[in-house]
Amino acid sequence: AAGAVGRLIVRNTAAVPLDQVLPIFVDALPLKNDYLENRPVFRALFHLFKTNGAVLYPYMDRLLPVFAHVLDPSGADQIGDEIRTELIHLIALINQEEPAKVRAASLGVFLPGA
Repeated sequence: AAGAVGRLIVRNTAAVPLDQVLPIFVDALPLKNDYLENRPVFRALFHLFKTNGAVLYPYMDRLLPVFAHVLDPSGADQIGDEIRTELIHLIALINQEEPAKVRAASLGVFLPGA
């Protein structure tokens, strides 16, 4: 279901009541079973960060640990190389605004030059 919601967000953000959908969407992360669904989930997150980043700010404390979870090299590959590259870029951008939160989520190791 999270992947389907992600696809809807990317295709027609205006048609999705984000104030109602995002709390449930974010609470469903990290996905536990079908890791292929992470691709549309993360594409939706990237889309929202690019088009309306403020809408995700209230969820940052929940999203950063999810990012750490899916990037953990000791676990299964959950996102693939393309999503991983874009996620690491996004973490670098978040680090410019919230370096303490990025460090607290143990994401500093993914920053360029780390």
